[in-house]
Amino acid sequence: MGLDQWEDLTIGNLLGDNIGGYTKAILEYKNQLVAQLNKINSTLAVIQSRIGSINGFLNTTNDILSGLTSSGFYIIYLSPGDGNWSSRLLSATGAPNQLGYATGLCAIAKAPNLATVQTKYNDMMKVLSTPLPF
Repeated sequence: MGLDQWEDLTIGNLLGDNIGGYTKAILEYKNQLVAQLNKINSTLAVIQSRIGSINGFLNTTNDILSGLTSSGFYIIYLSPGDGNWSSRLLSATGAPNQLGYATGLCAIAKAPNLATVQTKYNDMMKVLSTPLPF
Protein backbone atom coordinates (compact mmCIF):
# COMPACT_ATOMS: atom_id res chain seq x y z
CA MET A 1 0.00 0.00 0.00
CA GLY A 2 1.13 3.49 -0.75
CA LEU A 3 1.17 6.50 1.43
CA ASP A 4 -1.66 8.98 0.92
CA GLN A 5 -0.22 12.33 1.89
CA TRP A 6 -0.65 15.94 0.89
CA GLU A 7 2.43 17.85 -0.07
CA ASP A 8 2.61 21.31 1.54
CA LEU A 9 4.05 23.72 -1.03
CA THR A 10 3.73 27.52 -0.65
CA ILE A 11 4.93 30.27 -2.90
CA GLY A 12 7.36 31.24 -0.16
CA ASN A 13 8.79 27.69 -0.14
CA LEU A 14 9.06 27.67 -3.92
CA LEU A 15 10.57 31.15 -4.40
CA GLY A 16 12.45 31.43 -1.12
CA ASP A 17 13.81 34.87 -0.28
CA ASN A 18 12.66 36.35 -3.61
CA ILE A 19 9.07 36.48 -2.38
CA GLY A 20 10.19 38.76 0.43
CA GLY A 21 11.53 41.25 -2.11
CA TYR A 22 8.29 41.18 -4.06
CA THR A 23 6.27 41.61 -0.87
CA LYS A 24 8.33 44.62 0.15
CA ALA A 25 7.91 46.27 -3.28
CA ILE A 26 4.17 45.61 -3.29
CA LEU A 27 3.76 47.05 0.23
CA GLU A 28 5.76 50.16 -0.69
CA TYR A 29 3.61 50.66 -3.78
CA LYS A 30 0.44 50.14 -1.71
CA ASN A 31 1.64 52.71 0.87
CA GLN A 32 2.32 55.23 -1.90
CA LEU A 33 -1.18 54.69 -3.27
CA VAL A 34 -2.71 55.13 0.20
CA ALA A 35 -0.75 58.38 0.66
CA GLN A 36 -2.00 59.65 -2.72
CA LEU A 37 -5.56 58.63 -1.85
CA ASN A 38 -5.32 60.52 1.45
CA LYS A 39 -4.19 63.66 -0.42
CA ILE A 40 -7.07 63.29 -2.90
CA ASN A 41 -9.57 62.80 -0.07
CA SER A 42 -8.21 65.88 1.70
CA THR A 43 -8.54 67.95 -1.48
CA LEU A 44 -12.04 66.57 -2.04
CA ALA A 45 -13.05 67.60 1.50
CA VAL A 46 -11.89 71.17 0.82
CA ILE A 47 -13.79 71.25 -2.48
CA GLN A 48 -16.95 69.90 -0.84
CA SER A 49 -16.66 72.52 1.90
CA ARG A 50 -16.35 75.28 -0.68
CA ILE A 51 -19.30 73.90 -2.63
CA GLY A 52 -21.33 73.99 0.60
CA SER A 53 -20.32 77.60 1.18
CA ILE A 54 -21.21 78.58 -2.37
CA ASN A 55 -24.57 76.82 -2.11
CA GLY A 56 -25.26 78.70 1.12
CA PHE A 57 -24.38 81.98 -0.57
CA LEU A 58 -26.62 81.15 -3.54
CA ASN A 59 -29.51 80.27 -1.21
CA THR A 60 -29.08 83.58 0.61
CA THR A 61 -28.95 85.39 -2.72
CA ASN A 62 -32.15 83.67 -3.83
CA ASP A 63 -33.84 84.68 -0.57
CA ILE A 64 -32.78 88.30 -1.07
CA LEU A 65 -33.95 88.30 -4.69
CA SER A 66 -37.26 86.76 -3.68
CA GLY A 67 -37.69 89.46 -1.05
CA LEU A 68 -36.84 92.17 -3.55
CA THR A 69 -39.28 90.90 -6.15
CA SER A 70 -42.09 90.77 -3.60
CA SER A 71 -41.39 94.28 -2.32
CA GLY A 72 -42.91 97.33 -3.88
CA PHE A 73 -44.71 100.57 -3.47
CA TYR A 74 -47.93 101.18 -1.65
CA ILE A 75 -49.69 104.45 -2.17
CA ILE A 76 -52.63 105.78 -0.26
CA TYR A 77 -54.63 108.89 -0.98
CA LEU A 78 -56.21 110.45 2.06
CA SER A 79 -59.06 112.64 1.03
CA PRO A 80 -59.62 115.82 2.99
CA GLY A 81 -61.33 114.93 6.21
CA ASP A 82 -61.31 115.08 9.94
CA GLY A 83 -58.98 113.14 12.19
CA ASN A 84 -55.31 112.57 12.71
CA TRP A 85 -53.68 111.48 9.43
CA SER A 86 -51.44 108.86 11.13
CA SER A 87 -54.43 107.10 12.70
CA ARG A 88 -56.19 107.25 9.34
CA LEU A 89 -53.17 105.56 7.68
CA LEU A 90 -53.11 102.82 10.31
CA SER A 91 -56.84 102.12 10.04
CA ALA A 92 -57.06 102.21 6.22
CA THR A 93 -57.90 98.98 4.41
CA GLY A 94 -55.45 97.27 2.01
CA ALA A 95 -52.36 98.07 4.08
CA PRO A 96 -49.07 96.40 3.12
CA ASN A 97 -48.00 93.18 4.86
CA GLN A 98 -46.26 93.70 8.17
CA LEU A 99 -43.12 91.59 7.61
CA GLY A 100 -40.85 93.39 10.02
CA TYR A 101 -39.07 95.55 7.45
CA ALA A 102 -40.43 98.81 6.19
CA THR A 103 -39.52 102.16 4.89
CA GLY A 104 -41.92 104.87 4.15
CA LEU A 105 -42.44 108.23 2.64
CA CYS A 106 -45.28 110.45 3.52
CA ALA A 107 -46.01 113.41 1.33
CA ILE A 108 -48.71 115.78 2.49
CA ALA A 109 -49.92 118.54 0.21
CA LYS A 110 -51.79 121.43 1.75
CA ALA A 111 -52.90 124.44 -0.17
CA PRO A 112 -55.57 127.12 -0.06
CA ASN A 113 -57.46 125.59 -2.99
CA LEU A 114 -57.91 122.26 -4.81
CA ALA A 115 -56.08 123.37 -7.99
CA THR A 116 -52.92 124.13 -6.03
CA VAL A 117 -53.18 120.79 -4.20
CA GLN A 118 -53.50 119.05 -7.57
CA THR A 119 -50.36 120.80 -8.85
CA LYS A 120 -48.42 119.78 -5.73
CA TYR A 121 -49.74 116.23 -6.07
CA ASN A 122 -48.63 116.02 -9.72
CA ASP A 123 -45.16 117.24 -8.73
CA MET A 124 -44.92 114.53 -6.06
CA MET A 125 -45.97 111.82 -8.55
CA LYS A 126 -43.25 112.96 -10.96
CA VAL A 127 -40.69 112.25 -8.23
CA LEU A 128 -41.85 108.61 -8.09
CA SER A 129 -41.74 108.12 -11.84
CA THR A 130 -38.58 110.06 -12.77
CA PRO A 131 -35.36 107.97 -12.85
CA LEU A 132 -32.54 109.10 -10.61
CA PRO A 133 -29.51 110.51 -12.46
CA PHE A 134 -26.41 108.36 -11.98
